[in-house]
Amino acid sequence: MEIIHTIDALQEALLAQQKAFPNRSRQLVPTMGALHEGHRELLKHAVAEGPTVATIFVNPLQFGPNEDFDRYPRDLTQDQKVCEEEGVSILFAPHPEEMALSNQQFVLQPNNLIDYMCGPHRPGHFEGVCHVVMRLFQLIQPDEAWFGQKDFQQYRVLEAMVDEFAMPIHMHCVETVREADGLALSSRNRYLNAQERERAVTLFNALEQIKEAVEAKEPAEIIQKKRKQLETQLSDAGFRLEYLDVFNVSTLAPSKTFPDGQPFVVAGAGWVGQTRLIDNLLINV
Repeated sequence: MEIIHTIDALQEALLAQQKAFPNRSRQLVPTMGALHEGHRELLKHAVAEGPTVATIFVNPLQFGPNEDFDRYPRDLTQDQKVCEEEGVSILFAPHPEEMALSNQQFVLQPNNLIDYMCGPHRPGHFEGVCHVVMRLFQLIQPDEAWFGQKDFQQYRVLEAMVDEFAMPIHMHCVETVREADGLALSSRNRYLNAQERERAVTLFNALEQIKEAVEAKEPAEIIQKKRKQLETQLSDAGFRLEYLDVFNVSTLAPSKTFPDGQPFVVAGAGWVGQTRLIDNLLINV
């Protein structure tokens, strides 16, 4: 595995990769590092399909002024070990200047897909994600790209970006990897102390109950009543909830009715102590 920090070296490595695997599709797994078992799952899927480029870049554009950019976990040595163990061909961990963020001239502005869920709570976040992922897409020119379902809104925004700009990239969304009690794996989980860790799983439990109610075709008014009760329970458990609702997968707008044949996602986000957690479950109706 090659570990690369500059664009010039990346282009040389990509050319060598193409010559070595002329008939294989190039895979990309973009990350911010602090790799865990969820990232391993993405890497396993990617490597099974073709020569894989993993990227590690803690993107300052997607952090708000009062968010955790400075303390976001960074451990390139451990991340390198994970990538080597999973068979990654190229690990691109660019220096900040390689990403050309200090003289940014253009902003990619998602529209309707960020009106709800995390969008109102993290102004500028998805614009920052799109800017850096677009640059990675242009630099690496992958055939396929792999993302985790835990960041489902991010995935849908990037999927729409790829579609709108007619980029020849096959997008994949891999199911969230969880702890035994259901807590979604996240790099930020390491912020949680023991008491906060116990509280954190209450979000997953609430999502599960709403998902079961929708799939059981309970009346819409009953589902909304249950959702309100769960919001209260989360608050009582010490969760500072930002949202908890069922959203249409196509539009990411809240949905109060659930017709057959349409995909939905129940999603929630909030704070436990100083840690912001997000999670979601896809709903089959």
